[in-house]
Amino acid sequence: MRKIIVLIIVIAAAAGVYWYTSKDDKNSLTETIPSTDDRSVPADSTFEAGLPTKRWQLSVLNSKSGQTVIGGQYPQAIYIEFNPADNSYKGYAGCNTFSGKYEASGDYGFSFGPIASTKMACDYIDLEGAVFEAMRKAATWGIKGEQLVFTSEDGYTDLVYSRQ
Repeated sequence: MRKIIVLIIVIAAAAGVYWYTSKDDKNSLTETIPSTDDRSVPADSTFEAGLPTKRWQLSVLNSKSGQTVIGGQYPQAIYIEFNPADNSYKGYAGCNTFSGKYEASGDYGFSFGPIASTKMACDYIDLEGAVFEAMRKAATWGIKGEQLVFTSEDGYTDLVYSRQ
């Protein structure tokens, strides 16, 4: 009987260590997201000057409800492209294509204008809605390494794009 109790305690301890380690690994992705004080683009840079490429693929969506890592689970890459010549953007959000205008201001200020999109239904419509909501909330931008990050004013919502 004593051996069974010891075995149960060892298994419970191992499960607790695994859960704690897994929890830390999930949250480690947020460490790559720059804070508003940690921008690798010089302070006098404009949004357009800070964009090394025009097309960016969504890799992480953070919100109050959690973190969604975007990978190969979708049939087509979720992306956004910027055209600095007319301050426009366009992209694909999981089900539909979208477009609109953006406004970038000093001190990394940023806002997406109204989002126009096609209206097809698909299995990823909830993700697309979350992407559009995060775009509406975007208040700042920053580039850190290979990532373009848009963050909401409350700091809870991030769209993290990688160079494509």
